[in-house]
Amino acid sequence: MNTGLRTNVSYLTNQGLKAIWVAWAGWAAIASAVHAQPLEVRVVIPVVIESAGRGSEAFRRSAQIRSARQGEFLSVEQTAAEFDARASAAPIELDAEDIDRWLDHKEAATKHLAHQDYARAAASLKAAQEVSERAIEALNRETAMARTVLDTCLYVVMGLWETGKTAQAEEQARECRRLVPQIQPTMTLHTPTVRSIIEQIDRERQLEASATLEVKSPEQGCLVRLNGLHLGTTPFMMAELIPGEYRVQVECDKDRPGRVHRIVLHSDQTLWIDPTLDDAVRTDPEVHLFYASEDAFAEHGTQHAQGLARMVGVTTVILVAPYEMARVDRDAGEVGSVPLRADGSALVAVDQILRIEVREPSEKKRATKSHEFGRRRTRRAVGGTLAGAGAASLVIAAGLYAWRVNKGNEFAQSTPGTPEYASARQRWEDARLGVMLAAPLGAVLLTAGEALTYEPISRLPPWVWGAGAAGVGLLTWGIVEMAIADRCDRDLTITTACISGQESIDRGVLLLSAGVPLAFLPVWALTKRSKIEIQAQGAGLMVRGEF
Repeated sequence: MNTGLRTNVSYLTNQGLKAIWVAWAGWAAIASAVHAQPLEVRVVIPVVIESAGRGSEAFRRSAQIRSARQGEFLSVEQTAAEFDARASAAPIELDAEDIDRWLDHKEAATKHLAHQDYARAAASLKAAQEVSERAIEALNRETAMARTVLDTCLYVVMGLWETGKTAQAEEQARECRRLVPQIQPTMTLHTPTVRSIIEQIDRERQLEASATLEVKSPEQGCLVRLNGLHLGTTPFMMAELIPGEYRVQVECDKDRPGRVHRIVLHSDQTLWIDPTLDDAVRTDPEVHLFYASEDAFAEHGTQHAQGLARMVGVTTVILVAPYEMARVDRDAGEVGSVPLRADGSALVAVDQILRIEVREPSEKKRATKSHEFGRRRTRRAVGGTLAGAGAASLVIAAGLYAWRVNKGNEFAQSTPGTPEYASARQRWEDARLGVMLAAPLGAVLLTAGEALTYEPISRLPPWVWGAGAAGVGLLTWGIVEMAIADRCDRDLTITTACISGQESIDRGVLLLSAGVPLAFLPVWALTKRSKIEIQAQGAGLMVRGEF
């Protein structure tokens, strides 16, 4: 029993010392993340002005900036990927041949269903549905065509039902209603069963919880299309929608299809669409803005850049126009602009414009300060609690160490071979576990509390350096205590030197645990004083800042 206990205590000693350093580094990383501010993410957007000409200059200069300052700006590919995933896409256009092929698949499916050839009907319907899914916003623009889309989709429901796949048929009917909301099918074309299924789905939409979509826009009275169907004007709201993906378009020009905004509805959602931005944005050969005149750019450029920043997920947009370069902040708006000469360098201009300080709107400043104050107060409360618990744990560890020393003295005074000797030895060995657990835990908690409560200041006060020096002293003392301590013999013969050596190791653990939070303080303070920015650059990292 004593052999096993001694082995466990030795293991706990080694693991306890490792835990101090691992936990210290871990808590430092966590606290650094709590304090860290998000890095500025930037994108360069070329601006083409039809009346000004020199459109290629904007693309050339934008490429020059990205190439010279890699890692500071999203690449063309990154910008396109973010825009496609989070913004909008150009509307799909179907020519007469595409529509004829789609109608041919639909007619073939109708004939196969009439002859109860469900396998061949399914193949034709699958081809028709693939077109419907891909270009639903184009097919549904006319009410008659939208009804044909719904009828074709319901043929799939019929085929599934007639082949015994009732659950799939009901699910497909819901999908048909999502593709074509509001429009009623041609009831004479469908069996009573199919009509009953679609009617039941429409009743469920009214009785059960369904999704509501609200579309807002700075332009009032523009057409709103949902999956191609004209269902209202801005501002727009529609309830009782089956959850799933929808394609939304806002069109102020009735003869020009709007860009397609995809949204997946799971609950009530609001979508903001600026049709003037949809008109200005282009994606070929890269994401850029197009304006007919300099006046149009002056009127909408900043607003559109802010919209792009939110869509792409960046904080700063650099607009590269033929005669000027402008910097737009996602929240603050235009920060500044510099003129561009035909023979001027875009790199000099971007250096100048990035040095301009961003001034936040007063309301945002107040909100930011209030939010930061709340975060700081919460951080201090959590940090204070952790620091208090850590200090208490160290005090407890010191008390347990004193208790173990006392038990060691009682053990040293007992006579070997007697029951009192075995009992005293057991108490002395058991007392070590509390020191090994309480001391490292106190170091971890106190260090974490310091990291969370410390507020950066420009000049470190002398007491911080004093605490660090004291911590280094305690760490050195603890290492020395553990290095010179006498070890117990392998035959487990307990001597006075063995007891003294064990006490020295315990004392070393206690000193190390007390020294870690003190030594950590100036290191953390210096780290928080520095302004360090790390950015990806190629296959490596670029580090810049003040140290």
